[in-house]
Amino acid sequence: MTKPFDALALGSIYLDIHYGEFPFDPEIGIRSETETVGNEVQLRVGGSAANFAQVGSGLGLKTALVAKIGQDRVGNIVTDILNEQNILRLIFTDPEVKTNVSSHFTNPQGDTIQTTAGTANLALDGEDAMRVVRNYFDKISALYIGSYFKLTMLQDKYEAIVKSAREHDVLTLLDHGMISNVVNTGHIEQVKSLVRNVDVYIPNEQEFLTIWNVNSIKQGFEKMLSLPKRPIIVVTRGANGAIGLDQDGSIHDIPSFKVQPKNAVGAGDSFNAGFLKAWQKKFSMDEAIRYAHAVAAIRISENTPPSKESVQALLDK
Repeated sequence: MTKPFDALALGSIYLDIHYGEFPFDPEIGIRSETETVGNEVQLRVGGSAANFAQVGSGLGLKTALVAKIGQDRVGNIVTDILNEQNILRLIFTDPEVKTNVSSHFTNPQGDTIQTTAGTANLALDGEDAMRVVRNYFDKISALYIGSYFKLTMLQDKYEAIVKSAREHDVLTLLDHGMISNVVNTGHIEQVKSLVRNVDVYIPNEQEFLTIWNVNSIKQGFEKMLSLPKRPIIVVTRGANGAIGLDQDGSIHDIPSFKVQPKNAVGAGDSFNAGFLKAWQKKFSMDEAIRYAHAVAAIRISENTPPSKESVQALLDK
């Protein structure tokens, strides 16, 4: 049965301020007590779930977004930007929190410094999110969970949400994001349990090695193969491509496209949206990873977001 929405994204949302061609030394950063001038500035809506929903929409997916913002001027800007896009917005607003803001400084070599502030993401309530998401299980084909570790009030509800989604034949995808200094062993055990219940797991290499306490992707795959149930896995490695492990235990090592990065922020979320698009089109594992690489390559190298046409043009090359 065809459902009206291809994917619902649950996770973080930010007002992203991007400073491009910003002159800083990657070893030193931005010097204090000085004024540093860059050449470019852009306002976007970011965060894992928001990036996924926006890129997916640009690829032709019908997407929905569940997140939280404050009732403040920053939240108004986020709302205005999202109003221009074809995304179903299931966004909670709260006068007691501040909409999250993220600033990204990218130098001409593609290195990035990121700063964030705000309280809305931390305040996204698990019961509220569960109620909204469950109301859409008969309307969505896939559920995407991003920024697991940033949404602390949701962590005890994710597994119940995922299990309920799978009972309704909803494909589930997880990208838990970076493991920061506030993540403890309890959080890691929770996410390892969640991984066993999702259909698709897409961490980057460092995240994968850290969560599964291994020294190589090969060791991690061996550990995953011993689990009684597991998802298909795609470990992204930036310019080094991605390695997938399918349900048959076969490994797929697919190189990425060689592009000059202008801004790498959102590359992983873009890869994930591209992978889902290809997977829903019944692409093979190799083809789905290659398609996802193309989406991510356009995201990091162009000032315009990926589209079906631009992705196909890159694939045709």
